[in-house]
Amino acid sequence: MGHWFGAFAQAGEDVPDEVQALEIKSETTLCSADFYIAKEQGKDVDEKTDKERKKLGMGEDVLLTLTGKPKGDVSQLQWKITKGEALASLPKKTEGKAKVVLTVNKRIQKKGEVEVTVTTSEGLEKTIAFEILVPTKLTAAVPVKSSLPSDPNIVVVAADVKLTVEPTEVSFKNIKLIERDEGLTYVMPDPPPDPQKGEIKLGVPHTGHGCNDARIIELNNSFIDQVIYAAYYNAVWGARLPQEWLWTCGWKVHDGNGGEESTGDDILQVETVEQRFKAEYMKFDGMDGKVEEVQISIRKFGRAISYDLYNHQMNYEYVWK
Repeated sequence: MGHWFGAFAQAGEDVPDEVQALEIKSETTLCSADFYIAKEQGKDVDEKTDKERKKLGMGEDVLLTLTGKPKGDVSQLQWKITKGEALASLPKKTEGKAKVVLTVNKRIQKKGEVEVTVTTSEGLEKTIAFEILVPTKLTAAVPVKSSLPSDPNIVVVAADVKLTVEPTEVSFKNIKLIERDEGLTYVMPDPPPDPQKGEIKLGVPHTGHGCNDARIIELNNSFIDQVIYAAYYNAVWGARLPQEWLWTCGWKVHDGNGGEESTGDDILQVETVEQRFKAEYMKFDGMDGKVEEVQISIRKFGRAISYDLYNHQMNYEYVWK
């Protein structure tokens, strides 16, 4: 895209001098996620420079201001989206305004380009261009402890995982994401345990734990995904192991309030990931040598956690095997 904007800038050299005196300045309402991430890291970043960026995320607002001379009769200024009308919008009334707000559509399906042109009473035109970006993937930080109530009869394997919506060079604060269940698949044993035959099946469908909830995105383009598995100790000890299963999870841009019946408000598929579970016997160091006990592990977004029923300890940086 660097060549594209360079070509746009050079095109100005062929425009009459009186038009070059005019300029549309832009200022986003929010800084990019990169700005807030840098602030969190203690780096010195310039807010003004960040808000002048020409890349915008879904749902972003940017203030456009016509500066310079000659503006002609300001009451006759006309603003219009001359490229990418489906990607963004201006207020219904823009005539006579030296400042207008451009809003990027929350329901776009793919990235694109938007150009806005202002025309003066003397017929002079000035155009500003933006690149519009959509979420492309989610990246995960190292899982951390999740605060959950405890029950002596239930084994809980859980962690909070900070997910970041990419790209971070724009802001996605004004949109939401949602996780949809796309199916349960048993890896082993094959065929899976049959409860009708009295066999204990540890794998359960993906319900709750954030599924179908509209997720609010923070200023740094992040939100928390709680990864969790819970089962009665007696069920785990009574099950025939090993057992391994996975959920297929579809992450989508969502323009609604969430809920199982709100799929009509799902806009764009960002990523499909597997949340994989494994319950197996492992050997641990005991007082009298090796002891065999159950370990339950979960992997999602390339991060894995585990909990062993011998030491009753969580491992938040488990290496999946």
